[in-house]
Amino acid sequence: MNFEDIQRVVGSFGLYQKLLVALLCIPLLMAPCHVYLQVFAAGKSDHWCKSWVNDDCPTDLDDVDFNCEDVKKSLSIPIIIDEDNSTKYEQCTKYDVGNIDLQTAIVLGDNVTNELEVIPCDEGWEYDRSTFRSTIIQDFELVCGMDYLPNVAQSLYFVGYLFGSALPGIMSDV
Repeated sequence: MNFEDIQRVVGSFGLYQKLLVALLCIPLLMAPCHVYLQVFAAGKSDHWCKSWVNDDCPTDLDDVDFNCEDVKKSLSIPIIIDEDNSTKYEQCTKYDVGNIDLQTAIVLGDNVTNELEVIPCDEGWEYDRSTFRSTIIQDFELVCGMDYLPNVAQSLYFVGYLFGSALPGIMSDV
């Protein structure tokens, strides 16, 4: 009996066989989703220290371009200069503005930071959400001293994947 004889008895590769193969491929398509999930879920965005968390912005300013969060940022976060001479805000430190209220800081302007000490973030972080609305980096505040944890999580995932792939094969031979 050869292949053509078996195919005549069983039938050709029809709709049922195509559907069965397609359904069996669905789990194979899901596996890469878990592998690449962290690429999207742990997207990095710009961040800076929160300041004056409980202070509301004054409403008596007539400036149309007044953005309270930008003013808080500019008055409380040190500016650093990159290698390409562009300026950006420090991400892990801020000026110690705990003894100054926001209204006073706005009146004093940039002079408020001349005498202040630079301290690590103590009230959490603000994030630029223009690219990512929410990531695990933002949700769990995995920045500054905790920025290595997403890489550790990805490594542990692949260690588990390694043992999870090898152990069932070894156990099936026992």
